[in-house]
Amino acid sequence: MREPLPSIATATRMRAGKLTDHPLWVISLMNDGGVIFADGIEQDFIAFDCGRRVHLSPALAIFQLTPDRTSETLQCKVES
Repeated sequence: MREPLPSIATATRMRAGKLTDHPLWVISLMNDGGVIFADGIEQDFIAFDCGRRVHLSPALAIFQLTPDRTSETLQCKVES
């Protein structure tokens, strides 16, 4: 996880980290405009404004989207 723009205004103390086997709870204190995204594409986000909370932990399985070259769809593959 990351806080990409650390500044005096954000008062962030954590800019990056790794998840362990212990879940991490994060509670938003942002009045407006907080987002969560995981794939590097900020437009594909979940709103994370003040009072919202998220529980983060490592996935139990690997989820991978791969393009289907015969059509315009994505195939989903889950590995245990």
